[in-house]
Amino acid sequence: MIFSLISLFLLTGNQPADIAFQRTNLIWDAAYSRMAAQTDYWFKNGDFPRSIQQLKFTYELDPNDYHIASDLAWMLENVEEYEEAEAVYARYIKDNPGDPDRALPPAQSAFNNKEYAKVIALLEPVLSDQAHPNVFRLLAHAYNRTEKFKDALRVWEWYLRLHPDDEAGKRNRDNVAKKIGG
Repeated sequence: MIFSLISLFLLTGNQPADIAFQRTNLIWDAAYSRMAAQTDYWFKNGDFPRSIQQLKFTYELDPNDYHIASDLAWMLENVEEYEEAEAVYARYIKDNPGDPDRALPPAQSAFNNKEYAKVIALLEPVLSDQAHPNVFRLLAHAYNRTEKFKDALRVWEWYLRLHPDDEAGKRNRDNVAKKIGG
């Protein structure tokens, strides 16, 4: 890594800005690729503490990377470091207000733990036309599990306006409508 940074300095000294920018990106891409490969190696060999440490380092380098943040929090949950995982989720949500899917990983975790009210609290404020389909699905299912059927129906209908060909979504919407009596 240090060699890459020294090389970057030497290579970009007298270069036009666009060439320097391209070289910088190539160096960072190579560094991230190598870190990801090492993390995968440690993970596959069951060395979770090293995988977690590498993910923490990588997350500090790029706190806007959805995948790094969600991988880190997931790994922390796997070793039962729940408070630390929650802190990663909270930081990502706070630091990335423009990401419409920023609350999906902690909501998925909460859903898996049957914390449906938490899912609702996480996803309702971030629901938008730009959200990933799973944001809608998870929120609608959480409303259904908490017997808030009108809200579940509202979310399914919103989702189906955006994704009208989703047959499973239509069946879920219809099942919720039956529960309401409509």
